[in-house]
Amino acid sequence: MTSAVPERTLRWLLLGEADTPGTQALWAQRNEYEPVRRILEAQQPDGSWAPPARDYQKYGGSLWQVHFLGELMAEGTDERVRLAADYAFSRQLPTARGAATAARTPRSRA
Repeated sequence: MTSAVPERTLRWLLLGEADTPGTQALWAQRNEYEPVRRILEAQQPDGSWAPPARDYQKYGGSLWQVHFLGELMAEGTDERVRLAADYAFSRQLPTARGAATAARTPRSRA
């Protein structure tokens, strides 16, 4: 026996019933969804959220914020999202084989 909710949801998505003016209006406002809005409000002018040395800090680093924006399907044409993506790509260094690796920042010697 199939649960009614997943079955109706699949039908709604697969049969195109999700493509309504109301749904499109909600989709257009997805960067106003509170988690997305809060992430973008905390962004620094250079597109980061943390100092470069903390880019990979689990859940709090800048690259994690870019990941979350992707998972939350943030609107990619938003200038703030583009700035975040540019920042993330700027933190990579080319390798001899053409791939990318994490950029290293000099450590302070205090």
